[in-house]
Amino acid sequence: MTWFDARPGAPPFRIAVAYICDANYHDITLYSLASIARSHASPLAFFFLQSGYRKEAPPALVRLVRSHGHSLETIAAPAFTLGPTPKAKAIQHQHITDTALSKVLAIEMLSRDHDYILYVDGDILAFGDLHCERHVGFAAIAGACLDL
Repeated sequence: MTWFDARPGAPPFRIAVAYICDANYHDITLYSLASIARSHASPLAFFFLQSGYRKEAPPALVRLVRSHGHSLETIAAPAFTLGPTPKAKAIQHQHITDTALSKVLAIEMLSRDHDYILYVDGDILAFGDLHCERHVGFAAIAGACLDL
């Protein structure tokens, strides 16, 4: 568990950073994870959820993550499928993969033990501290997937 105080007098918060990828995005996701771990000053709990494959994070990455006070866990992504759908809808939304849909289950799973979850796509790089600890305390969030 990763705990830290976000503001003076504030209760401790547990913040998870979640990645979900398939074997095609494995290497690029490692670069993204390393970029956030390297630049983020406050401790984070990284979760590298793998969909349809299993490959450990390189020992050098694990050492990097830990040397910056973070934790890293590599686990299987929860499976999510829509099942049979009408042909018209399947064609309209064929770019949405089961991996993308498993994000919902992964966030739900991580929210049991963490107060805040930052989902990051594997093609995102951080070039500076994201200051996640400064953004805790909000009552609601919104997100948009523009390709839907």
